[in-house]
Amino acid sequence: MSSKIQEPYQPKAKLLAWSEFNTADIDRFLILFQSSNSNEIYPYLEKILDLNSSYLKPKILLDLHYYALKFAIENEFTKIQISAFLSILRAIHKTNEETPLENYNYLIRYFNELIICHSIQRPPFCVEIFDSQKIVKVINYITRSYLRHYKLYKYVYTPIVGLRLEVDYGDKLDEEDEVDSVLDNNSDLKTDSNSELRTKTSTSIGTSIVKIQESNNESEQDVVENEGHNQLKKYLKSILAEYVKSDEIRQGLESVENHRLEMFSQKTQEEVAKAQKKK
Repeated sequence: MSSKIQEPYQPKAKLLAWSEFNTADIDRFLILFQSSNSNEIYPYLEKILDLNSSYLKPKILLDLHYYALKFAIENEFTKIQISAFLSILRAIHKTNEETPLENYNYLIRYFNELIICHSIQRPPFCVEIFDSQKIVKVINYITRSYLRHYKLYKYVYTPIVGLRLEVDYGDKLDEEDEVDSVLDNNSDLKTDSNSELRTKTSTSIGTSIVKIQESNNESEQDVVENEGHNQLKKYLKSILAEYVKSDEIRQGLESVENHRLEMFSQKTQEEVAKAQKKK
């Protein structure tokens, strides 16, 4: 069963105040935090975010929003600032979990544009909801609590994508179909009754040259030619079987994956460093 994988992309930034959390939600949060039993915030967050707290993944997301809300209240954010702050964090997470592919660069650019939309006064596209001091706190908190742990959230909330290659060669294929399934379009099959049967086959990892010496007995020319063809087919099938099952393919894929992870880790560190320098 296969499903289409969402390609990484950068969403268009827009004002998010009151989009995820309305005035009634913020008022309810403030009342619950001021009450003696602040644990009631979790069920209310679960209801707003439409989560089921009996599983690990929703609990992680509940903790993420709970401590973000606590941070905003402790730093005396206004109601609209709390709504915008939580909505920005939620938008970043939604973008991250949409695809299992690496999209950190898109995420950083999207986050930067969201910060601009909520920190400068250029209506209707940008409104100065946060002043210079508050916007720095927003950047620092989201960078430390989410962007720094980007790969961790990616691992938890996106499926692991793998590639499985299966090759099936039917026994009832005729000679031409079987040879065409093995040989490249540029391969040449040449038969010489007095010298040798030579074939050139091109594969994805290189070119193999197979030589089959035919008998010089002219009286049995037809029989020898058929035997040469059968030996050629068996030899090609054995080469392909060893190629598909060999460790070289797996080691090659692992090497490519390790190199990709190293490059991604390096980019992640560079982007986080740039984000911290822009404080």
